[in-house]
Amino acid sequence: SATKRSNKDLVKSMAKSGIKIVLVHSDWNIDQVSCNVLDDAFGGEKAAEIFFEYGHKRVAVIYKSTHLPGVIRAKSFVDRCRQLGFSKIYEKSFNVSEFTGAPMQIAHELMSLPLQIRPTAIFCYNDATALQLQLVAKRLALNIPEDISVIGFDDGPIGDFRDILTTFAHPKEDVGRRSVEILLDMLNGSKAYRVVHKPELIERSSVAGVKE
Repeated sequence: SATKRSNKDLVKSMAKSGIKIVLVHSDWNIDQVSCNVLDDAFGGEKAAEIFFEYGHKRVAVIYKSTHLPGVIRAKSFVDRCRQLGFSKIYEKSFNVSEFTGAPMQIAHELMSLPLQIRPTAIFCYNDATALQLQLVAKRLALNIPEDISVIGFDDGPIGDFRDILTTFAHPKEDVGRRSVEILLDMLNGSKAYRVVHKPELIERSSVAGVKE
């Protein structure tokens, strides 16, 4: 959804032909097309603020560059980190599925850096990426959150790690229900409109103060 290979032109063509369309999670700003999205920027900004409150100065974000919500989360995180004055901000992206092992390679590179420049907190654009970071941390004998703080996004079903992961809940059922309501409104004559859901912060125990 964040690349030139997206179906944006196809969606434009369908909308012009009179087909009623609701985009979910990505707002392409197309006339006559409604969208139902999360406030992804809020998640990124809030993650930066949490790390700042816990005293972190060196942080990182890992995200998929082909996924528009992920790009927005990462950009808002980096922008807020710059405003807050973090001493080091690592911005690491990958452009393949998060299940290929690409996030694990990035996590390994970040957590293998010398202690004095290694990030002490990492924001992952989704929980699947955060889970892979946790697996790498275990291999490197690093503990979460004692050695590295982590924030994810989605509150997804990722096994035991979910029990400690601070993340943002994805209101899946609400998004699905609202999308149907928007489509019915459009079928009944309503003009296209935009709905934004604010993700709920789920604070658990994967963030702690700086150890050093």
